[in-house]
Amino acid sequence: MTKYIHGYKEKEQNRLIDQNRVLSKFIYEKIDLSQVKHLLEIGCGVGAQMNYVLNRYPKIHCTGLDIAQAQISKAESNLASSNINKERYSFLNDDILNESLSLEKFDGFLLVWVLEHIPNPINMLNAIREKAKKGAKIWITEVHHRRLHLYPEQSCIEKLWQKSIEYQKQIGGDANIGIRLGNLLHDAGFEHITIQPYNMFFDKTNQDQRMIMLNYWEELLESAVDTLLQNGITTSAEWSQAQREFKALKENENAVFCYSFVQGFATVGKDH
Repeated sequence: MTKYIHGYKEKEQNRLIDQNRVLSKFIYEKIDLSQVKHLLEIGCGVGAQMNYVLNRYPKIHCTGLDIAQAQISKAESNLASSNINKERYSFLNDDILNESLSLEKFDGFLLVWVLEHIPNPINMLNAIREKAKKGAKIWITEVHHRRLHLYPEQSCIEKLWQKSIEYQKQIGGDANIGIRLGNLLHDAGFEHITIQPYNMFFDKTNQDQRMIMLNYWEELLESAVDTLLQNGITTSAEWSQAQREFKALKENENAVFCYSFVQGFATVGKDH
């Protein structure tokens, strides 16, 4: 696993929960888990996706897997404070590449914003395909950060955004991995692959959602700024200018927010 550009501090853990409140209606619009009995969420983080899935699908059982104990602990706390029956979920502090980890009981696998942080994502997908039972389904949602567009253009925001993309690449990740998602699933041996780009576009015709996205994206970029500062990649002055640009966008009735992520759905075939 690469370094995590956003870190594991409590503020970031809370941001992940807020992130799901903002993005879940888009993420799950084309995902149907109604036929899944045992779902494994790989890279479950603080349990935000699990909370959403368990509430939306009352008959599903979710297992959350993450290599970071700090995230598992937060996820356990988050789920315990919900009204969800504890018998419907469990957690594993483990690595999907662990050869002794069995996946036979799962008929569904969910990954949301995970592969972007993995140095060799094909290894993870190979491990899932090789261990999973025939017919198991996989749903993956991934970033394509090159597809962020703001109008009017904001030079400092765009510069910082590009710096975060480049830094993620330096530490072994890929902030544009969404564009490769179909190729990765194909090369890992999955079958019945469907790739669906999802475009979010908000202008003055949907001002409330535009404001939500601009606020969220400012928080998202801020979550990487500490790491960029620590590594001498940005400066406090540059971040302050980016914040002023965000403020100007929010006050501009003609502002436009546009971003595309990519989803890939597939099935474990017979030859594994």
